[in-house]
Amino acid sequence: MKIVAIIALILSTLTVKAESQPDLGTPYRVEKFNVTEKSPKIEVTTSGGHIYVVKESNDFIRVEMFVRKNGKSYVEKEVNLDDYSIVIQKMGNTIMAIAKNNKGFSMLDWDENYSIHFIVYTPRTINAELKTSGGHIGLMGVEGQIKAKTSGGHINGEDMEGMLTLKTSGGHIELNQFEGQLEASTSGGHITLNQVFGDLTFSTSGGHLRLNSVSGTINGKTSGGNISGEIKSITSSCALKTSGGNISIKLPSKEGYTISARGSLVRSSLSNFSGSTERDEITGSVRNGGSSVTLKTSGGVVTISE
Repeated sequence: MKIVAIIALILSTLTVKAESQPDLGTPYRVEKFNVTEKSPKIEVTTSGGHIYVVKESNDFIRVEMFVRKNGKSYVEKEVNLDDYSIVIQKMGNTIMAIAKNNKGFSMLDWDENYSIHFIVYTPRTINAELKTSGGHIGLMGVEGQIKAKTSGGHINGEDMEGMLTLKTSGGHIELNQFEGQLEASTSGGHITLNQVFGDLTFSTSGGHLRLNSVSGTINGKTSGGNISGEIKSITSSCALKTSGGNISIKLPSKEGYTISARGSLVRSSLSNFSGSTERDEITGSVRNGGSSVTLKTSGGVVTISE
């Protein structure tokens, strides 16, 4: 029975997309804290659950804790959490929400454990550190210095600004409408950026990179996936590299840049290009040069358009 449950869990992690504000049922516990600081700090940690941070009010922070097992949510009278350490409190400028399974988390016993999730409603400007071992992380409408890390889940963000550090070992990363500094990495998932601008560094070991209306200084890398999408504007440089996939990218049609592209085959339809064109490499300048563009794949095809 446990083997069937484990297979179901693995399949669900491949197909479920983390939402910014999901329906987790009835909260087990709700705590509300008044906010007087300009940028309150939030620390959220849970072993096997999801974490969502959602902009709601400038006057308070509300923490909702959910206890779930086998698709059902539980209220306080229905469950015994003696094996868990739960802390939801304010210490100085920091709101802490921590749930720890004192017995530890085991994949073999995952269906016998409760999963503890947090939704935190905050002002728009915050500083946050979010950690979960097995769940998704969702961010909605917030700005500031935010670090989010999950071992097995996806990370989604929408309508954000600031300094953002995202890391997941087994999930996808998707970011919509962001401006600022980004460092994002995943070992096994895809990275999708939509309407993202700033100083952007992102990498995946086994997934694809999908870029839609991306601008700024761009540094993206994947070891085993394809790179596709549209670069709207380049601030100083754009470097996109993959070891085993194809690159299909649209570059700005009105900006000048120098370009170096290499692959098993390079195809381009660039206007006002001057330089060297070979079957597997092109180097030169577009519209008299400018920002640096580097596109490289070891085993795939590079396709460039405007």
